[in-house]
Amino acid sequence: MLYEKKKLLICKIVITVLFLVCIIVPISISLTPAKIANIVDDEGYCDYDASLNSSDVEIFVKFDTKVNDGYIKVSFYDESGKTLSTENGHFYRTDDDKEVSDTFYIKGNVKGYKIISSEITRETYTSGITKYIFIIIDIFMIFIFLGTMLMSCKVYDLDGKDLIVYSGLYRHYIKYDGTILDEHNTFQTYVPIYLSTTIDDETYIEVTISTMNRIFLKVNDKLYTKYKY
Repeated sequence: MLYEKKKLLICKIVITVLFLVCIIVPISISLTPAKIANIVDDEGYCDYDASLNSSDVEIFVKFDTKVNDGYIKVSFYDESGKTLSTENGHFYRTDDDKEVSDTFYIKGNVKGYKIISSEITRETYTSGITKYIFIIIDIFMIFIFLGTMLMSCKVYDLDGKDLIVYSGLYRHYIKYDGTILDEHNTFQTYVPIYLSTTIDDETYIEVTISTMNRIFLKVNDKLYTKYKY
């Protein structure tokens, strides 16, 4: 297989694989069910206001790993053990990545509480700024992928010799009889790329590469379409 054709094929395969990986991996991670974190300790502080017969209860819950914000169901009891209320509170992470807290306002004099259930999940490595990094990489890979799919190469038969016009992501050149005669190196542009050369002091070659990497060849100012592949 011709070197330029082989290079295009390998490049397209590699970029396609990388593009699929960059798309599939974040999706797979986001679809993976979050694991519930294990509670290792909890502590509550109660401030009872007799005039309002109301208690402000602040609860801190400690886990065995870094966690996200989430909901915890808590039941509150009075001195006799009677249930005053059962609340599903939204707990927020404190300065300690393994701890969350929330404040409840309960009618009555709270003397105790019990955690009924927890929906707090383990922190995943895709949280926070990592998600934005994935988005930026995906956007970048989309442009690279599209540019790679547009890369092209044509091999013309000119007087029994191969005239190759190669248009890659960055390199664009004319090669005749194994020698590069004109070259223009640039990434995707919004204007056509023009290459030209003179062969054997009498044959003028002019190549136009469109913004979509379509190749047009003129020989002595006439459109030339006799290409091998």
